Amino acid sequence: MSSLILNIVLVLLIFVPMAYFMFSKPKNSEALKKINDLATQSGIKADKITKLTNAVLALDKSKMAIFYQSDLFNKMEVISLDNIKSTELSKNYMTETVHNKEISILQKADFRLKKNDNQDIILPIYDSSKQDQIGSDLLDTEDFSRQINALLKK
Repeated sequence: MSSLILNIVLVLLIFVPMAYFMFSKPKNSEALKKINDLATQSGIKADKITKLTNAVLALDKSKMAIFYQSDLFNKMEVISLDNIKSTELSKNYMTETVHNKEISILQKADFRLKKNDNQDIILPIYDSSKQDQIGSDLLDTEDFSRQINALLKK
């Protein structure tokens, strides 16, 4: 009898977490819906949305436009890709010596939209003095930057 109870408990320990992950909604689904609504109000049908710690980026490939909202600047803006030369993810490193080895540590990362009128829009992605860990923001921003640059080359 006790082995039957033990087996049931083991099966539940395996299947309950699996069921939770399979049937639960992603955490960002509500935030992404709000972002998509904001983009729609601004005339953007977002093909790709990237939610970062301090900003939101959306790309509309049909209108060739970028929508961004930054918590830091407290504004929303739609920029046509015709007004952008290129985009890049700028990273600043600090080198430290640990156990006689030099290690480069990421200090800051910014997403830069380089406009045709030589004014850059800079969205902060990561700052080691304000954030403990690097999230997926860097990878998401790199992917976003690659997609925009590919559209700019066409």
